[in-house]
Order: sequence, then structure tokens, then C-alpha cells
Amino acid sequence: MTKDRFEELGKSFVIRFAILYAMPVLFFTALLMARSLTAEDRKEGAVKAPPNPPPPSKYAPANDLLAQVDYYIKRDSQALASQEEFDGAAKSRLRKDANTLAVLGLALALHDDENRLKAHAGEFVHSAQLLAKAGDFESAVAAFDELKKALSGEGSPAEKHLAAWEKVADLSQLMKQVPTINAGLKRGVSTPARLEKSKHEAAGHAAVLAAIAQASISDTHEVKDPADLEKWYQCCAEMRDAAGQVNAAVHAGDHAKTTSAMLRLANSCDTCHQSFRRNHSQDRKK
Repeated sequence: MTKDRFEELGKSFVIRFAILYAMPVLFFTALLMARSLTAEDRKEGAVKAPPNPPPPSKYAPANDLLAQVDYYIKRDSQALASQEEFDGAAKSRLRKDANTLAVLGLALALHDDENRLKAHAGEFVHSAQLLAKAGDFESAVAAFDELKKALSGEGSPAEKHLAAWEKVADLSQLMKQVPTINAGLKRGVSTPARLEKSKHEAAGHAAVLAAIAQASISDTHEVKDPADLEKWYQCCAEMRDAAGQVNAAVHAGDHAKTTSAMLRLANSCDTCHQSFRRNHSQDRKK
């Protein structure tokens, strides 16, 4: 073997060795770079937090919310009066009411006005959640008893302290409840005479709708495209503020302003459905 041939083979070996050695190094370097880019992408495209909400007193007075808590408690007491009456319709209504009560409990826990439920709102919300999940009469009665104890201030202290708006209820059950509440509200404000007669009930309905809208901000599972997240926040806030406007107009006994606010409330619902109910329907068809 000539000297030139030997040097040529030596160079070829060095090159092959360098390539074999460099490939795994380059691979792991690229992997680390990709992971870093992914992390940066997450930072840049991080889920945007919802805007800070206004104080609950701006859209849902504590007394109105408490009156609706008492209303649902009374209604559900009748549904749980006997096992014979605990049929499919009663179970369906109880699920909607329990989820609504969980939202009302959270709203009263975070309320800027002192109220009789605030100190025990954690137990109240927890019991409402158990009631919503109750699959039989016995478990429903047990959860309902704990719910009433929390309302009266006799319940056990909750393990979790409610300090901020968060998901506490099933959004689908809340959305099933909304048309029922809205129907009662529309009846109560349909004429000046009815508004005067049903002022307290109508104000309560509007306050519940406002609380549900605010609570819905924390449940974004209907948002399929991250780019629509801001739109979801805006839709929920618009419904909340419109319902709050209805509440204020009802308290003022102003039928003209109530009618105007009701139109705003209806438009807020229509806008949200156009953007998100369509997406929900399309997912169900897949």
C-alpha cells in the first residue's frame, strides 16, 4: 500500500467517524432546540386569562341572589318530598337547580356585600355539587340535607376556600336552566303592571342570569379555537352586564329601560350562540 493510499484511507476513516459521532450530537441538539422553541411557543401562545370581573354588586345584588337560593331550596324540597315523586323530570330539574345553586354559592362567596351565606359558601357549593351528581333518591336527600345545613350555618367547614371565580358547575346544565329563567323573567317584565307586581321575582331572575354568565367565563370547553377565547370572554361579560342592566332597571321600576336591557340581553345570547353553539353542533355530528 502506497503512502498516498494510506493517507487517503485515514482521512476517509476520520470523516466517517466524525459523521457517526456528530449525528447523535446534532440530533439531540436539534431536539433540545425544538423543545426550547416549543416552550417559547407556549409562552407566546399561552391561554389568556379572563379579564378581572367587576364586583358582583354591580350586576347581581346579594339580596337578590339569596332570594333565589331560597327559591331553589324550596322548589327542590318539593322534588325530594317522596321517592315516588322523584321521577325523570324531577331528577332533570334537580340537576339544573343544583348546578345553579353551586354558581349562586360561589357568587355569594365572592360578593363584595356581606351576606348570610358567605361564611359557609364553601360547604354550600360542595354540597350543591354532590347534589348535582346524585344518582339516586337517597344520595340526593343526603346531599340536600348538607346543602340546607350550610345555608343555615350549621354545616361542616369546607376543605377548600373559595377565593376566585372558577368552574363549579356543569355548563351544559346551566345553559339548560337559562331559557327557563329567561322565560320567567320575560313574563314578569312584559308590561308595566306585571313589572310592578313581579319586581322582586324579576330582579332575582336577572341576578341569576348575570351570575351564570360570570361563572361561564371560567368554563372554556366550548372554545375549540384558541383564537376565539377572547370572544368567549366578551360574550359572557356582555350577557352578565346586560342581565345586570335588567336587574337595575327592574329595581328602578322603569319599564322602558327594562325593555331596552332585555333586548340587549337577548342580543348577547344570540351573538354567543352564533359563535359557539354552531361549533358544539358540528362536534356532535362528527
